[in-house]
Amino acid sequence: ILVELYDRYVPALVTRTRSSSAKTRKQAVAELERLGRHGLKPLLEALADERDPTQRQIAVSVLGYVGNRGAAAPLVNLAKQESPPPPTGRGLRPLTAQEVQWDLRIEALVAAGRLADPRTIPDLLQLSKHSEVAMREAATFALGMTRDRRAIGPLKNALDDKRQSVQALAC
Repeated sequence: ILVELYDRYVPALVTRTRSSSAKTRKQAVAELERLGRHGLKPLLEALADERDPTQRQIAVSVLGYVGNRGAAAPLVNLAKQESPPPPTGRGLRPLTAQEVQWDLRIEALVAAGRLADPRTIPDLLQLSKHSEVAMREAATFALGMTRDRRAIGPLKNALDDKRQSVQALAC
């Protein structure tokens, strides 16, 4: 129930962080940080729960905003879990479990990027060489968000990627 409450509460706080009022922004950021300090354990437990994909999805969508860098490594580890990439030409058919897992991995990597934890750089470097474009894009985004000197070289290398989206994220 707590994870579901976070699912309802955090998006409203994130919206408030984009407010034009400095006071509202400051209060929302403080509340997100408070949630990151006190709510991390149930969210990480939900992230690790492979039996409940809904709880896992909620954890991924919330953890990137609570500001606790302790969640970055588990998010990157989720992104590193190998599953087959989604088939091309999806059309209008229902998503398969493998495609949902793939999307969750990409979303986990983006969430880890929001946390900007430089300790994840070695894993991000590995993922930035992935054969799938979406994984390279997310890894490049996360590398850039670390704002760490060790990410500069790999970001420069990403400028040579054959996909313009990866190049743009590297910039």
